[in-house]
Amino acid sequence: MLYDIAVKSDPHGIRVRLVRELRRSGALQVQRSAWVIEKVPPSLMRVIDELRGAGGALKISEWLPRTISEATGKEPKLQIITLAVIGREPFAQGLHEKIKTILERKLGCRVKLVPVGESAVKECGAICRSRVRNEDSEKPISSPP
Repeated sequence: MLYDIAVKSDPHGIRVRLVRELRRSGALQVQRSAWVIEKVPPSLMRVIDELRGAGGALKISEWLPRTISEATGKEPKLQIITLAVIGREPFAQGLHEKIKTILERKLGCRVKLVPVGESAVKECGAICRSRVRNEDSEKPISSPP
């Protein structure tokens, strides 16, 4: 789910209510204004309608997990997904591990975490650095100077 509303269009705090309702609904925040949610309950739908009524935009995409063999019709040689984690927030909030676990359970494959950007590398800290040392293919895309 992606949403946007201009500050001028949000004098009554619709954005704040939307974020609170997303959290109550068990959604995971991927980035600012970008969320992953399993179901949209009626309470969230009311806030979404209010957001749209105030001139905000909201896009919901349905993503159905499929195995690589289901998508291609062929049995894959490698079943590894690389999850590029951008910024420090996913690491700070533990979202990278939650998403990794969901992908591993739903798709039945191995997930590699790769920090992208200086803040992600710093936040990843010793845990990610030890993983990078253990697996050459998991080198960060960028690292602090």
